[in-house]
Amino acid sequence: MNKLTEQDYIDSAKLLNVTPAHIKAVAEVESSGDGFDEKGNVKLMFEEHWFSKFTKGKYDSNPRISTPKWSVGNSKCSTEERARFQLASSFDRDSAIKSTSFGKFQVMGFNHLKVGFKTAEEFYQSIIKGEREQLVIFCNFLKSTGLDKCLRNNDWKGFAKGYNGACYSAYQYDVKLLKAFNKYKG
Repeated sequence: MNKLTEQDYIDSAKLLNVTPAHIKAVAEVESSGDGFDEKGNVKLMFEEHWFSKFTKGKYDSNPRISTPKWSVGNSKCSTEERARFQLASSFDRDSAIKSTSFGKFQVMGFNHLKVGFKTAEEFYQSIIKGEREQLVIFCNFLKSTGLDKCLRNNDWKGFAKGYNGACYSAYQYDVKLLKAFNKYKG
């Protein structure tokens, strides 16, 4: 498992035409700045409303892993996440990966095509290798969605909405991103 160096941030910032502070801000807000937990497992957040969508509600009788609607507080981002992801994977691996955000930048598995992978499993196998792979995936995601322009223009609301969805304000992602950016740009 590789960790990012300052040069990695510089190189990716040049690729996106942003500053390293922009990239560090996203990493801090999305994962507290680390792609892996203290045990060396990739950080992840399983989202049961996506699992319900991808499985057409087949497992909604188990609200621990499948619920039809997102609500504030459903996402737990804790050690419980790995167990929920593994349980969902035992029922439908592809849908479980698509329903989970991973790594330093918490890119959702359903974006596997946008970031250059034919399958969700290929995406997953890359993202668990290391933070450099996670950074490449993040950069590919921003370029494929145009969110690099939001970062370049310091459009934190636009970035937060595009990156975290319409409910971004429930968690004040835009405010957190700006605060983290100001911390790193100095």
